[in-house]
Amino acid sequence: YSIQIRRFDPLHRSRGLLWSVSDQTSEWLRRQALERAASRDPLTGALNRRAFEQKLKRMLRRDLQRHPIAVLCLDLNGFRELNETHGHAFGDQVLCVVTKRMQHMLRSQDLIARLEGDSFVVVLEQIDRIEDATAVADKLVQAISAPVVMTSTSCSVGVSIGIALAPRDGRSAAALLAYADTAMYAVKRALRRNRSRRPMRRSDTDADPRDSSA
Repeated sequence: YSIQIRRFDPLHRSRGLLWSVSDQTSEWLRRQALERAASRDPLTGALNRRAFEQKLKRMLRRDLQRHPIAVLCLDLNGFRELNETHGHAFGDQVLCVVTKRMQHMLRSQDLIARLEGDSFVVVLEQIDRIEDATAVADKLVQAISAPVVMTSTSCSVGVSIGIALAPRDGRSAAALLAYADTAMYAVKRALRRNRSRRPMRRSDTDADPRDSSA
């Protein structure tokens, strides 16, 4: 709505002031909603790929020696089978539950994004040791792997997590994501061989992801 207030000089009828007040709250809320819709995954509310990459690139422009970060790539284990057994609607609910559990475990300044399907990525600020990043990953594994109970159906999914540290493992978004993604698939292979259930960096396995021959 808008309000107009007029004030005239009684001695000079031709002179006066006009104030116009307009409430832009509804327009501001509309723009906020549009911006959120453009940057968020419509199912889970996590950041979408485009918004995540923009935020990560801004973070990487800072002094990484003073502001180190960790990038975690996450992929759910057994999610395809869950979809086939219970249907995609149930699978979508599980993805929402998983996202809320991650949000509950992480700090407000950390980033959570859903890249596609059951693949997520997390960015942790002020993490300069692999031990600290691994401790967070362990907590995420525990939270995500807890049983999901909805109405009369319950299920559980596991998660594989790969970790990259900046600047140690790269200084660009592409390099860090590639490093963490390779580490995550190494975890999946290790799980298939029943070697380990813990999250690990690629260097915990047989080769470095920067080695193209691996």
